Amino acid sequence: MKKVLFTLAVILGGFAFASAQEVVNGPVLSLDKEVHDYGTMDQGGDGNCVFTVTNDGTEPLIISRCKGSCGCTVPQCDKDPIMPGATSSIKVKYDTKRVGPINKSVTITSNASNEPTKVIRIKGKIEAVAQQVGAPVKNAAGPTNKQSDTRRLASIIESRLGIPGRLFFCGNLGRVGRVVRSCLECSKRI
Repeated sequence: MKKVLFTLAVILGGFAFASAQEVVNGPVLSLDKEVHDYGTMDQGGDGNCVFTVTNDGTEPLIISRCKGSCGCTVPQCDKDPIMPGATSSIKVKYDTKRVGPINKSVTITSNASNEPTKVIRIKGKIEAVAQQVGAPVKNAAGPTNKQSDTRRLASIIESRLGIPGRLFFCGNLGRVGRVVRSCLECSKRI
């Protein structure tokens, strides 16, 4: 009985030793981080971050594709092979003009033997920057004053609809002037 137990222990120990020393053949993708947290940042802030990729395998690692989850997340990855032990970087740019929480992903497709498709994430929160009332605004028609434009629009709404125009807020962040043609609140034409 002792010989049988000893034989089983030797066999199991041999399997454990062999599996512990197993070398992974092929390219192996590893990252310095899987999530980049921007924290809270102002609108229009620096939305760039970098993920460092290391090839821990025995063959060259080739990243064939990096794709953001939407148009506001733009990744840039080097298509050159990453030799064993070498590193490369994946640069991700997020469009910080958008206000609100960030929870986006970038999918990396490669020839890695451990994870041919790897998803990395970016997260954080973009807060709107307070603007001064009456500050000049760039416009295709030339510089205007937001406060006077808002007052002008309020008086038009008040005169044509009979509703106090100060209840409305109209903002135009684009370069081309916009014309309010109807009031969604009361379905009247202006």
